[in-house]
Amino acid sequence: MKKSSASLEKNNINTDKPKVRESKGRGTTGLLVVTGIIAFAVVGAAVAALILFPGNQEKPAEDTTVPSQSVSDTEPTDLSAIIAETSGSRGTRNTDPAVLKGIDANAPYILDNKNITLDIAKGQKMDPTALDGALSYIDDYDPEPKVTYTGEVNDAVAGTYPITVTITDWAGNSSKCSIKVKVWDSTGYTPPTTESTKEPEPKYFKFKDFVEKYGSRGTAVGIDVSKWQGNIDFDKVKAAGCDFVIMRCGVYYEKEFKLDPTFEANYRNAKAAGLKVGIYYASTDATVDEVRINANKLVDALNGDKLDFPITFDWENFGHIQRYKISLNDLCNLYDVFEQACNERGYETMLYASKYYLTEIWKPADSVTVWLAQYSKKITYKGTFYMWQVSDCGKIDGIDGPVDMDILMPEGGGHGPQD
Repeated sequence: MKKSSASLEKNNINTDKPKVRESKGRGTTGLLVVTGIIAFAVVGAAVAALILFPGNQEKPAEDTTVPSQSVSDTEPTDLSAIIAETSGSRGTRNTDPAVLKGIDANAPYILDNKNITLDIAKGQKMDPTALDGALSYIDDYDPEPKVTYTGEVNDAVAGTYPITVTITDWAGNSSKCSIKVKVWDSTGYTPPTTESTKEPEPKYFKFKDFVEKYGSRGTAVGIDVSKWQGNIDFDKVKAAGCDFVIMRCGVYYEKEFKLDPTFEANYRNAKAAGLKVGIYYASTDATVDEVRINANKLVDALNGDKLDFPITFDWENFGHIQRYKISLNDLCNLYDVFEQACNERGYETMLYASKYYLTEIWKPADSVTVWLAQYSKKITYKGTFYMWQVSDCGKIDGIDGPVDMDILMPEGGGHGPQD
């Protein structure tokens, strides 16, 4: 939901987040030789007490090591299945490490692992922290899989060095990925003066054209906004044919919760213009305590007002996922806790994600309301979705610059694939 620049990659959408941290290691010189060690596999014996639901047997981890795996070439565990159904309501996700380690049979998932190059300055050591921002990975259940390397990087000599990264979880399952380490003569990289660094002007999708082309697929058309849209004239937005606006209410980054600086004005002015309204929360929560506290701060900001849409949970910092030391199970549990906290205050929730992450990471249960982001003419997401974000380069009267454009699907939701 980032609004400050041109269109993002269609299936790898970033929220409004601070700049990506540069990949840096600690200074050193000489030849770096790091040998990756594939951990021995753990043979577990699951018993009835170590299962995720009563009466549902789970197989223990087998004595095996997966040689190479990425989130795109394997089928992740369907984590929605470990939500127990008790008395017709959603149950509690199992977070006991002793149980999870015994059933962890999949290797860690490496996200977007093709053609990865890690840039370091001459004299800088390449350690696991240097991967942050270049390579991202997550495991089904292990919150902190181990990283080792095989290969040689001479940090005293500029050049490109191929290495193999091995990521091993607590059950001994491992994935490998080949990357290139590029050692530069100086810290960072300055493009040649002949190369233009100016960001190109986005190719705008006019709102009226969006309505004509896609409006008939849903029951209402709208936009979603944050501080990046600046001061908005919602009367003009309404006059342009917009039915609703979803606005960013809160942000949690680096352990600090903040209200979007434009939220109060956007909320007040959008309602005054006669638009239906909803809110979203840009999260980087890593613990259940964090997400529960922040969900209540979000609801407090509403002062008891009722919304026209569920409150949206938007967790997108997957490029740095390992820094949060959470597993897929932990991540899905964060949404569960967010939903529970909002429900207790009288608000429903929905999950925002691109098609890629809905398919490969979240795999939401049918009971989860989904806001799908897929920037294409044809929807290929196979699940049911409540709302569809069609483009992040919309142009509408009342807003300077690009804005996201959305469609509210008919009752019962959209069902992909669709033309």
